[in-house]
Amino acid sequence: MLNLNAEGPWVSLDHSGNSISNVAGRAQTGMFSVRSSGAMTVSTVDGTAGISVNGTAQTLTAQAGGVLTLNGNIASPNSSVSLTGTGITLNSTRSINGSSVLLDAGGGTLSLGGGGISSTGSIQLTNAAATTLGTISSATGGLSLT
Repeated sequence: MLNLNAEGPWVSLDHSGNSISNVAGRAQTGMFSVRSSGAMTVSTVDGTAGISVNGTAQTLTAQAGGVLTLNGNIASPNSSVSLTGTGITLNSTRSINGSSVLLDAGGGTLSLGGGGISSTGSIQLTNAAATTLGTISSATGGLSLT
């Protein structure tokens, strides 16, 4: 699928066979989970920019079998964020916001460039062959690089 805008009370598109190039969407009350077998870009699709979760104590998960590129913001201020790819690129002026944030670069490059990560809890950056940091802000949980 070239472009996907997924919106609803909750979104679950986590089948390993999915092939999604560009994704955007909203989950109003529940979790948002999306998975692609190859590279995937969080972008603007059909006028919806980035991915957001409005509920509390939910999760926002995006998993790519290739590089995960963020051309849109990830907004889940009251819920955890987990992003996985064989590399993760957060493009300039883009942001990731969650109650906790986990970025797993799958052995590839983790590049936060001019983007930023903020969390009221912990931020964990893991499994990167090389890391370029941007702006990182954590209120209580600190930063972990593994």
